[in-house]
Amino acid sequence: MDHVSIIGSGNVASWFAEVAFGEGCLIDQIYSRDFEHAKECAQWRMATPIDSLEELTPDSDMYIFAVKDDCLSDLVASVPFKMKLAVHTSGSVSKDIFKGYAHHYGVLYPCQSISKELDFRRLEVPLCVEGDSDETEKILMDFATYWSDKVFAVSEKPRFQLHLAAVFANNFTNAMYDIAYGWLAKAGLDWKILLPLLENTARKVREIPPHQAQTGPARRNDTKIMASHCEALKNDPALLEIYRIMSEYIKRRGK
Repeated sequence: MDHVSIIGSGNVASWFAEVAFGEGCLIDQIYSRDFEHAKECAQWRMATPIDSLEELTPDSDMYIFAVKDDCLSDLVASVPFKMKLAVHTSGSVSKDIFKGYAHHYGVLYPCQSISKELDFRRLEVPLCVEGDSDETEKILMDFATYWSDKVFAVSEKPRFQLHLAAVFANNFTNAMYDIAYGWLAKAGLDWKILLPLLENTARKVREIPPHQAQTGPARRNDTKIMASHCEALKNDPALLEIYRIMSEYIKRRGK
């Protein structure tokens, strides 16, 4: 798979561009509606930035669509030729979105939270692969092993469940971090005081199931402490509701 074009210039697109280029692939073009974003993503990867799919070359071996799910269908339909091999990077969209638009198609879903501001070289990215045929899937599996040490064949329904699990485990957890960050800032405390706690929790769930690792006042059913927390949150109804819902869930799971 010598020549690749990438549709997208955000976090995931940037990671694919970086690892593809690092493994010796030739990045033909990088597309973004914002030409400056395309230019920035293409700059260090010897790629041509474009901001119109009419300019997309038909000569690439593979087209990687790393864009928001809501934009994917329109972008695929806007490609002015039938692609040789096309993949998307979504956890929740069917591979069949490419049916009629590509001769062969599939999915390369990175199960990871990717931010282009961070060092990609330190990032471990499991890749979940699906193809429209056994032959396509084998090609994508072989290709993916150059980019990741953790490659899995995952069909559509399990991939959707994995994506949903990742939303709970990562996106919602990070939102909780953001709440904690703001709460500490109000108290004049440094966010970094919590980092050993967070790192220890991450270590624990490598060794025991999360249910067994659960601690805290809701796990102990410490009603007086929970009542005082709710009192402190009474002026922020949204946070109070989150606290009560999460505490009730932890209490139920602890029974």
